[in-house]
Amino acid sequence: MSGIHEITYSVRPCEAGYGKTALPGALLNYLQDAAFDHSIHLGSSVFDLFPLGLTWVLSRYHIRILRYPRSKEQVRIQTWYSGSQRPFHLREWKILDPQGEELLLATSSWLIVDLKTGRPSDRDVALKGYPPTEMRAIEDDFKTLPLPRRQDITRCFSVRVSDTDLNRHVNHVQHILWSLESVPEGYLSDRVLIGIEVSYKREIFFGQETTVATEVREDGTCLHRLITEPGGKEAARLRTVWKKREGKSGGRP
Repeated sequence: MSGIHEITYSVRPCEAGYGKTALPGALLNYLQDAAFDHSIHLGSSVFDLFPLGLTWVLSRYHIRILRYPRSKEQVRIQTWYSGSQRPFHLREWKILDPQGEELLLATSSWLIVDLKTGRPSDRDVALKGYPPTEMRAIEDDFKTLPLPRRQDITRCFSVRVSDTDLNRHVNHVQHILWSLESVPEGYLSDRVLIGIEVSYKREIFFGQETTVATEVREDGTCLHRLITEPGGKEAARLRTVWKKREGKSGGRP
């Protein structure tokens, strides 16, 4: 347990939406911030890798939301390195309330990539000698996500400067937010998001157009595919899971 890094946040009112509960984007940013802070402590952040001609690239992401924290509620984010499934490195998260109740669980896999070639690097320098905390927040071997069979909804987005990150491509959170805007309008008012799975395929850069094609399934899941132009190349696949909202106050799905 000594390898677990913890940060405490308080949900700001500007991060809350319907029902005065945290927006999905706020929770995703908490996870990203906690992981970055931990990587600095480990000496394995992008700032440590850039001089070596390397960087981190997120490959897979799986998130389960058990309860949305409310505006001004304090939450604890725990994150840790759980080992490797070569060539991937695994990172886990939990979000807890002050009483220790689990609000969110997440797992992910990452690659160390050569900045010049854009290909995975065999230089295993980032976490060399650092012992993993061998515990998964979600047990997932990251099987291939299915493609949408239909295009029930399509949305087009232009990449803004504010969508990009330290690697100068679209931040991984933005792929998810675009997909969440590509669901039926009724989902946003009558349902609540409880699950996200992402498979990242390639970078999206400033100035590119991105189309999200969504298949809406009867079981409350949506399949999303992100395609970039020019070229029509697949940038990501997602599966989102939605549950009917039980009340108007938000909070627990």
